[in-house]
This record gives sequence, structure tokens and C-alpha cells, in this order.
Amino acid sequence: MRRILVIRRDNIGDLACSTPLIAGLRSLYPTARLDALVNSYNRAVLADNPHLDHLYAYTKAKHRGKDESVLSVHLHRLALFWQLRRNAYDLAVLAGDGNVTRQLRFARLLAARQTLGFAAPGSKLAAKLTLSVLPADGGHEVERSWSLLGVLGALGKPPAMEVRANDVVKEQVLGQLVKQGFNPESPTIAVHISARRPKQRWSAERFAELLPMLYQRHGNQILLLWAPGKEDDPHHPGDDCKASTVLSTIRKTNPEMPLYASPSHRLEQLIAGLSLSHLLICADGGAMHIAAGLGLPIVCLFGDADAERWAPWGVPCRVIQSETNDVAAIDCHQVLSAFSELYAGLKPSS
Repeated sequence: MRRILVIRRDNIGDLACSTPLIAGLRSLYPTARLDALVNSYNRAVLADNPHLDHLYAYTKAKHRGKDESVLSVHLHRLALFWQLRRNAYDLAVLAGDGNVTRQLRFARLLAARQTLGFAAPGSKLAAKLTLSVLPADGGHEVERSWSLLGVLGALGKPPAMEVRANDVVKEQVLGQLVKQGFNPESPTIAVHISARRPKQRWSAERFAELLPMLYQRHGNQILLLWAPGKEDDPHHPGDDCKASTVLSTIRKTNPEMPLYASPSHRLEQLIAGLSLSHLLICADGGAMHIAAGLGLPIVCLFGDADAERWAPWGVPCRVIQSETNDVAAIDCHQVLSAFSELYAGLKPSS
């Protein structure tokens, strides 16, 4: 195996959960060229990964920029695939057990000599793969991706996830926060208020109630993070209105509270903001997995997602999930209690 390509084209959190797999491949093949193919939306998750030699990204039509046409997106993709085909990969690893057929189509276009992915034994998909692994019924997403390596060599338990902030972007974000009075030397609680799925969303009123409670009990500065934009944007819905409500409410009722705002216009900015923090409170989603990749302890609010599969991997955490599988049913006292318990466990005993 002299040239290996990892393909994963789905969401931010899914890609973050593949970073242990990438580390495992590097351990198995320390001298091989190890590349990854992702989409432009989640590229930043692997942009500074220490185990990769090259990172390639294509743009989905729905993620194209304002000045890009659908035709130009497809032409760029064809040019990229032709470049990858010339790399002559010995193995294409189709990470994740979703969209395997689409990823296999990519691998075939790139003329990878061997393909490794998830498929049921005896299925049509298994017959199309060179190496196949039965998808697991349970376990964490990290463990599921990691299980692909079983046919290449047993490696035991998967390591921690790895996500790194871009140094330039981190300095830019820090500079913007310092202008607001942010102290980079002070312990910081990051609170991410955005969530993609409706049952993962906590209201602005709940956040506005929780943050003063956190400050009164623990005294830490708080960094408010969110995806900017209008709530009704069909392509990239944002939480500018929600963030404005939280910020204005708290600044009226608790003007002395050290609360700082950091909208994430790009994924690199979210990673940078989280890297400047020490703990995180958020709903299940991409931000949670990025924070786990950065090593942050996390209090996470779960709605209707499978917490066994998607909880933070490899970091201290508290998972809160209501009986109704809706984040709206979780109250502030539950979150404060879980955070205080997590926070106390992080402090060295006297």
C-alpha cells in the first residue's frame, strides 16, 4: 500500500469521527502517501490533520458560492477527479456506513486498485468492493469507522479524535474577541447555540436564562458561538436573531457579565473559537464533535439522535437527553447541574 485515499463526503461530525481511522491508517502504513477526499463544506475538519499528506475537496452544487454556477462546480469536480486518477491509488477507504455506493462510484472514477468499505456479506455491494466489512449494529461512530481497519490489521481501541485550528484564523478570531475585552488567559466556557435539526434546538430564552446562572456559580467568561445568517435562509439557515436576543437580554439584566460574541461565518472560525475555550455547552452536532477533536470537556443536549452512537468521543462529557427526545424539554437547572458536576471533576483534588 504505497498510496491510500480516504473518502468521506457527509457531515462535519461524521468526518470528525473518522480522524481516528486516519490516524490508524498512518500507524499501519507509516511511509505510504495518505490522502483524503472530502467536500468543501467540511474540509476545515481535516485541513490541519497531521497524518495526511494531501487533502482534496470538491464542492457540492448546493454549497457553491454566489459567483459560482452549477456548471463550473461540475467542471472543477471533473478536473479534480482527473488529477486524483493520475495519483494511482492502491487503496480507497470508504469511511462511514452511509452513502457507500456513491463513495464507491468515486473510487471507481479514480481507478483505485482496491476498495474497502461497509457491506453485508453476499450483497451486491460487497461483490463490488475488494474488501468489505459488515456494518456494526451498535457502538459509537468512531468505533464503526475504526472497524474497517480490522481487515488490514487489528489495532485495539481507537484513539482520540483530532481536529486542529488554523493558526492564522485563530489569531484573527482572537484579535476580534480581544477588542470586546476577551481575556485569552481566563478560563472560558463556550456556548454554541445553533443546531441543524429542530429537535436539537434550545430557545434563546433558555440560553439567556442559563448563562447568568453559569456565571454566578462559576465566575468564568463566556464565549457565545453561532452560525450567522437568517433563520429562514433555505440553504444556510442561521441564528443571528437568536444570538441577538441572548446578547441583548443578558447585557440589559447582567451588564457586568463577561460575555463575548463570535459568529462563525466559516467553519475555520468555529474551530478557532472552540480552540480558545476550555469547556463547551452545546446541542449534538458538528460543533460538539469538533470540540471533542480539540479535547474540550462537553455538556451536550441530545434530542432525537442516538446518544450511544454520537456522544462526544474520548473527552469528559455529560449527555442530557429528555424522555421526549426533544431538547426543548430540558430545563436550565439540568444543564447547570450537569455542567457543575463535570466542572468539579476536572479540578485537581486538594
